[in-house]
Amino acid sequence: MSKVKNAIANQKAFSYILTCVLLIFVMLLVAVSVQYVTVYHIARTQKNEMQLRIDGYLTRYAMEEYDSLKQGEAWGQYLDRDALTEGVYDLLHNESDSYVMIQSGVTELTGDRFGVMVDYVISIPFELFNRKIADIYVPVTIVSRYQPITGGE
Repeated sequence: MSKVKNAIANQKAFSYILTCVLLIFVMLLVAVSVQYVTVYHIARTQKNEMQLRIDGYLTRYAMEEYDSLKQGEAWGQYLDRDALTEGVYDLLHNESDSYVMIQSGVTELTGDRFGVMVDYVISIPFELFNRKIADIYVPVTIVSRYQPITGGE
């Protein structure tokens, strides 16, 4: 460590070159890390937007398809779960300039609730100095469900 400190503190021309190389390396490292944070910000924003879209669709579907929950009846038989799954698939197929959605899958939830679990992977291009370096694949899982509140809890 003392050799590096002496080399940088040296008043001859070599220390200036070493300082410039270190500065360029640090700036490159900062640029890569900022771009990497941007990629994960895009992924987080996309997940939040998709969660809101699926929750909104599930709420509209619940209001349109059945009134038995208001009456306290067994509502499971009134739901068309295939139509619910198809509607969510239609929501998933949107493209953006900043990402591409691949490998999407929708699983319906059963039991004392209804809803969907959505698994997909988004591909976000990693660019540095306006050049595409690689694609970063981010797996996303979203669960949107409606579970009625029972009186005893």
